[in-house]
Amino acid sequence: MGQCLTIILTFAYSIDKSILAMKIIRLLILISAMAIFAISKSISAPRIASNICVIQGMYNNTAWLVESLSDHSLLVGTDGNFSIYDGVRFYDLGYPANSAIDVDNCVPMEVKTDLKARLWIKNSKKLFVYAQDKAKFESVDSLLSLWELDPKEISNLFLDDEDDIWLLMRNGALMLCAQEQEAKKIGQLGSDERLCGAVQEQSKVYLYDSRGRIQVYDKTSNQLIEPLSQGDDRNLIWMNVVSCSYSGGGKVVAVNRGGEGEFGLLRNGKLIDIPFPDHAFLKMFPDGYGGIYVVCWMHVWHLDSNLQLTDNIEQLPTLSKDFNIQFIFDATLDWQGGMWLANYRNGLFYFSPDNNRIHRFTLDENETYNMRAMLAIGDRQIWYIKSIGLYCFDIQSGQSVVCSEIQSPEFFSIFYDESRNRIWISTRDGLYGLEPQGTRGQVKEHFSKETVKGIDTSRCLWAFPIEGTSQIFCCFGAKGIGFLDTENRQFDSVAFPEELNGLYHDFFKAYYDKKRGRVVMSSAQEVICYDFESKQMRQLFPSELVSTCINDNAHDFLSTRQGHFLAATARGIILENPNEELTLLNESNGIYSPYVHSVCEGPERGVWISTSRGIASIQPTSDPKDFSISNYSLGEALGGGEPIDGCLLTIGDNLWCGTSNGLILIENLSTLTSKADAIDLSPRLIAITINQDGELASATRIISRDETHLTLDYQHNFFTLHISDFNYMSMSMPLFSYQLEGIDRGWKEIISDRGGFDLSYTNVPPGRYTLKVRVKKSDGDWSQPSQWAITIKPPFYLTWWAYLLYAIGAIGLIWLCAYIYKGRARLLAQLREKRNKFIIQATEIKPEPVEIKSKDKEFLARAVALINKHLSEPDFRVEELSSEMGMSRSTLYRRVQQISGQTPTDFVNSIRIRHAARLLLESGESVKEVCMEVGFNDIRYFRNAFKKVYGISPQQYREEHATTSVPVE
Repeated sequence: MGQCLTIILTFAYSIDKSILAMKIIRLLILISAMAIFAISKSISAPRIASNICVIQGMYNNTAWLVESLSDHSLLVGTDGNFSIYDGVRFYDLGYPANSAIDVDNCVPMEVKTDLKARLWIKNSKKLFVYAQDKAKFESVDSLLSLWELDPKEISNLFLDDEDDIWLLMRNGALMLCAQEQEAKKIGQLGSDERLCGAVQEQSKVYLYDSRGRIQVYDKTSNQLIEPLSQGDDRNLIWMNVVSCSYSGGGKVVAVNRGGEGEFGLLRNGKLIDIPFPDHAFLKMFPDGYGGIYVVCWMHVWHLDSNLQLTDNIEQLPTLSKDFNIQFIFDATLDWQGGMWLANYRNGLFYFSPDNNRIHRFTLDENETYNMRAMLAIGDRQIWYIKSIGLYCFDIQSGQSVVCSEIQSPEFFSIFYDESRNRIWISTRDGLYGLEPQGTRGQVKEHFSKETVKGIDTSRCLWAFPIEGTSQIFCCFGAKGIGFLDTENRQFDSVAFPEELNGLYHDFFKAYYDKKRGRVVMSSAQEVICYDFESKQMRQLFPSELVSTCINDNAHDFLSTRQGHFLAATARGIILENPNEELTLLNESNGIYSPYVHSVCEGPERGVWISTSRGIASIQPTSDPKDFSISNYSLGEALGGGEPIDGCLLTIGDNLWCGTSNGLILIENLSTLTSKADAIDLSPRLIAITINQDGELASATRIISRDETHLTLDYQHNFFTLHISDFNYMSMSMPLFSYQLEGIDRGWKEIISDRGGFDLSYTNVPPGRYTLKVRVKKSDGDWSQPSQWAITIKPPFYLTWWAYLLYAIGAIGLIWLCAYIYKGRARLLAQLREKRNKFIIQATEIKPEPVEIKSKDKEFLARAVALINKHLSEPDFRVEELSSEMGMSRSTLYRRVQQISGQTPTDFVNSIRIRHAARLLLESGESVKEVCMEVGFNDIRYFRNAFKKVYGISPQQYREEHATTSVPVE
């Protein structure tokens, strides 16, 4: 294109200038040259790439494979690992070396998809086969077992378009393994030769070897025919072959042979040579529009439907930095037409039309972006202020220039008066009127407390010149709101209503609403407005609509062409329609983040807002109270930052957003919304991670697209479901809703800023469940829910055969109990008979007296004496008794149990109770007084202990034995 432009210009200026007709011709040629130059600039415009690497969860950055799968996911190969990528996260598949076979050194890496959607993948050492319908790798040995060949004897393997396998054995034999047929030998290669590629065109297969020969096999006649090329003896043995189908008929074939490149179209047995500037071929694939992408080591070329070069990617510019395109090993197109490149140093790179419309400009690398406000002058300049300066950003050059005319320790606001061509800057040192001149400007006016009557501070927070007058409505200090007359330099303040006098007024943000003839002011406590016609100040919004938290009440304002007035707040958008009806738009209306930083009018109808999660478009509908809201994520463009309050504007069809990490440009807003409408998203369950007792029990399992029923063991009822919509292209932040029927009571909504989300469930009981997931479309309706059946198998003790065993066991237990009961009845009858006989015999015999040893008598007497001594002490327990007896608690327990048959506690209580019984009969004390006297401090415990000895309560004992004497020893 550059050479064409040079030739045209040279020809134009070589024409005789004295001839009028020649002048006209020259002018037309110059116009044509300018058009060509513009076209060439548009063609060579840099595309923006997204870099996906270890930061997003890749195994490592040495990517050599990226392939789009039928379920819209991507298969990614790195050194030592395969994984599935859905645009949200990577799901590791491991390195299935046991299912692969060894092959000779293959350059380039190769991927071939057969008719059963299996991927035959070769890296430099091994051959793998990935089955898309099963979402896992299959054993290559089992696939080759049909031909009874030893995989160890295979040197290389190729597939043609009919899934016939071409094998080069290690002994040089060239084998054809056709489907449902025996393997047969086709030819023989020398010991220093190898097969480099097999390309099928119609019924002929062209076999490329390392000697440069092209042998042709005719499947119709089942034999080798006249070679297409005889090769040579230049020892150019390193050779690779890549090809793809051409929409115009035939196969485009590229060969790298010893540093020499051959590129051509193979059609009807003829090889048509096509000039090509590169020869380090790695892969070719159709672009979906009749053209072809050719991937080389350091370039990605594009050919149109006429096989003419139209594009060349040499660099990979991202929003963070530029990458030189080196060591590209593979590329693919996803289901939305986005291109993915596998780079052996930096992971994956992704190009999409939406990526190309986002740009981030670094305003100042040595300074934080504490931007406070910005405005556009024409279509080339953006003026903005930081807290410490005034700047002008030139859109064409992408450079920012500081305006040094104004020196102030702090800048507050900026306003452009188009009628006077003045930029009004509010600073701590007063109000400045600046005339823009280029990118710097010149100060024309300055107002401060030294030059203006009626103000006591130079701190000007904001200012708006009133059209058609010499007055400026401005704010000096916390309460100094009024009119500044620029001719006589006099400031007249306006009176505050009595109900607003008690509040602190530091109006950090204000807006000149020309349509309604008012100025709206926001402080940390309220939003008020001053009406020029009524000359009154009033509170604008009711208290229930504004935030009362530490966040400011309103961050930005806008009056639209349609008559709506909007206020950006921490709780959403407050909207006032032309009838002065107020509406709060927030998450319930579809705005993904309630914190709205800025609002500006769109290039057509509607408005744009910036939120903490990105940007959103609010479009009016036929219903004045209803709006269509579309949300878009800025992704890595924000770089972890956040939009700044009051820093959003449109210039033409482009949106400019000030953020904490720079200035972001989003191009072509009109196509941005229409692109979202065209995307038909369908959420899918891509993987499941099983957890047991909160710990990882098994690796994440990929769910194939055709798998709609999951069966889990009962011990795997702790699981996480990974949902994705595979939306690589759109910037929108999808709103999902889901329901696990049988667990969730209803639909639950969740916002995803990456196009997917995870659902975790714990301790799910056995049973059958149905997972339903849907996504909200751009028109506001929900998509048809995708659903999967999930069965949790019961444990063995809850299965039907376990219940059968339980029933048999219960019947057996009942029979056993009946048998035991009958046996016990017989035994009791026998015992009663024996007892009667014993009683008859015992009446005739006098029992022997039981003798107590003297040492035991001495022990008991000593223990009883100690208990009587401390009888009224509640704290005298077994511990104290064992201590005074001079023995351990265990020894005391053993002696008392052995002699009296009681525990020490029961022994002590029995003595206390006997004394209590005597006192109940001999004294007139109450039951409670007796309780305290014998050492019990709990009357309820005393009654229970007394009843345990005598069988009745203390009061009943006194009433029944009032006239009898009861021994207490």
